Amino acid sequence: MRSVLRLLLAVVVIGALQSSSVGVATAARVSVEEQFASAVNGERAKYGLAPLTVNLQLQSVASDWTDSMATRCPTGLAHNPSLETDVPAGWRSLGENVACGGSVKELTNAFLESPLHRANILGDFDSMGIGVTGDRASLWVTQIFAAYF
Repeated sequence: MRSVLRLLLAVVVIGALQSSSVGVATAARVSVEEQFASAVNGERAKYGLAPLTVNLQLQSVASDWTDSMATRCPTGLAHNPSLETDVPAGWRSLGENVACGGSVKELTNAFLESPLHRANILGDFDSMGIGVTGDRASLWVTQIFAAYF
């Protein structure tokens, strides 16, 4: 009976994976974005700063920009020249970090070692959006920080 249940479960899981490979990729992407958000808020906590709220509209802008950078690989790393108009209205300050590298930890450490990127992470913001694309060998990331009125 157990072997029949295992076989049935295996068939259901394989069928679900085959029919929703986009869902699996999206779930992995969200997980990596959550790791970056957690790293940002963890660093802010070390300095007694309030955590940033993930803003889904900022997240969408960050994801779109990250995808755009990755399609121009290997020379695509750049700040979004339209950031001020792409993000939702009502902001009083904005910041952006972009990078390409091998892991969340590697990229987070690089951001923290750079005074300008670190200033964004620890800045006077209340919201963030993070977009990630790539694979285990190379991650592209955009972090957008905003403070709203």
